[in-house]
Amino acid sequence: MKFALQADQRIEATPNAPGVCHCCGTEMIAKCGNRKVWHWAHKTKQTCDHWWENETQRHRDWKDQFPVEWQEVVHFAEDGEKHIADVKTSTGLVIEFQHSSIRREEIEARTHFYKNIIWIVDENRSFKRNQNDFRERMARIKNEELDYSSDFSGSNWGSLKVPIFIDTGIDGWVIGQVPQSEADFGFYKSHYLQKDYFIRSLIMSGRYLKTEMKSPAGHTNRWGTYFPPDNLYDFLKAEN
Repeated sequence: MKFALQADQRIEATPNAPGVCHCCGTEMIAKCGNRKVWHWAHKTKQTCDHWWENETQRHRDWKDQFPVEWQEVVHFAEDGEKHIADVKTSTGLVIEFQHSSIRREEIEARTHFYKNIIWIVDENRSFKRNQNDFRERMARIKNEELDYSSDFSGSNWGSLKVPIFIDTGIDGWVIGQVPQSEADFGFYKSHYLQKDYFIRSLIMSGRYLKTEMKSPAGHTNRWGTYFPPDNLYDFLKAEN
């Protein structure tokens, strides 16, 4: 964790500093080595939030883009279950950053728990393998551009009913896959955003401002995927 409590004040880890967990109240140890980002860990080696993961520098860098008071907020469900959100905005939107692989069951559980959530997923390694092709494609794209999209077929993130944003790690591009409200499955839109612009928009509004598009049925998107005019629901479902 980035923060622990000391005299009821949230503090970051520094060598030999004392602190307690702001979620469960147990003693924490400041981990301030040279290999990992400085952080707090439970002294008992047991964590109070089984969804919590060790942070990479990239994860911490994303978190640090947002106001400190939005970071590592304990979120409570009506039944008393609680988890620590990476970021929770002033409007209640939870933003979760994901770098490592994650089981589909956990994705769904966390999405269901937070409900009002968007995911930001680190995929820079896969994009950088084909970065020349990616840059060539993105040369035709403008910030905030929208396009029709099929689902993340063959992925743990497929068919999720909340927005997922891919951090490409190339030229500041973030690509959103945002479910639309067509039928009960819906079609998707790709939302192409520059990272700095995306973060500023989230901070200013505290929410992701979803833009509805007309059904793509009978049209072809800019990458050549054709959306047939009939049975759009079945077509998109078959893509997965």
